[in-house]
Amino acid sequence: MTNDCNIVVIPDVHGCYNLLNETLKLHYNSGAELIFLGDLIDRSPDIDGDRKVLTLVRRLQDNPSEYGLSKVTVLRGNHEQLCYDAYNGNLDDYDLWIANGGNIDFLHYLQEHPEHLEWMNDLPYYTIRGDYL
Repeated sequence: MTNDCNIVVIPDVHGCYNLLNETLKLHYNSGAELIFLGDLIDRSPDIDGDRKVLTLVRRLQDNPSEYGLSKVTVLRGNHEQLCYDAYNGNLDDYDLWIANGGNIDFLHYLQEHPEHLEWMNDLPYYTIRGDYL
């Protein structure tokens, strides 16, 4: 079990790739576990931010030791769910996702890389560490 003081929680990235990169530099080689609380995508201020964030977070999760981390846990947020529903759903699901900051270019990217969509759909809704949910 990871020691609670070695857990870093990162909420609501929303495609802010540059800011995420700066934040992560503080934690590389710390041995910490990173927990992303979802909402990695949508409303990105950065060009291709959603794609870049998704790629980076997946790389971190797949290879935490390469970054000096003990583990990377990623939870599914409502924006991942909205995106998944928009991709697989009807026009109402698509409209709801767009209204909440969805990006049509990112949806096209997911069409070319469905493995990212499958990954988002497999994300858990919660995790437990010690006495914390």
